[in-house]
Amino acid sequence: MAPHQSSRDKIYYYRSAGRSERAPHFYLELLRQRLTNPVLEVSIKELQLIDAYSLDGNIFVEAKIKFIVENTGRIAAYKWGLFVKTIFDVPDNRESDYFIGTHNFPMKKSRNSSIRLDDTILPGGALDENIDIGFLLRPSSLVSSLETELEQVIGNIAFGIQLATETSPGQQNRIELRPFVNNQDVVTFIKHHVK
Repeated sequence: MAPHQSSRDKIYYYRSAGRSERAPHFYLELLRQRLTNPVLEVSIKELQLIDAYSLDGNIFVEAKIKFIVENTGRIAAYKWGLFVKTIFDVPDNRESDYFIGTHNFPMKKSRNSSIRLDDTILPGGALDENIDIGFLLRPSSLVSSLETELEQVIGNIAFGIQLATETSPGQQNRIELRPFVNNQDVVTFIKHHVK
């Protein structure tokens, strides 16, 4: 990373007119203050329900979390990735009821997928990013305990999201799912798909 210091005389140099010259102090300060990393922020846009079906006497719900990734800095983000690293506040003994990524879903189906050719986010721009998730619900009946089961499985969970760029691994942020889930809408969706 610039500025470069000579190992011989410990002086900073820069190139000017094809020669190396001693770098003035203001030049070194400008190099140190320059922007080198994009600044990306992520938030949940919505939870989109995809499918629901019976599975060994239980109900499996497929969904997508739709995120929006915004570049709030002044450097373009050329390479970046959004990862779900963990799920917080999982009810006791229910860890195996959560699925991230369709490759883990219990039923393998053909799904529409698209590959974005260019995922560059320019300063002031934003892109949508979707992550597939699934929940296994274990209600005692489809009518009476489905809303209670939803509240237990989806109600309090949060996701540990990490947004990495080409220059930074990013830090893990906690994002709550509750503001994006309407239990009554989910119950209606399940009853429509599971007979």
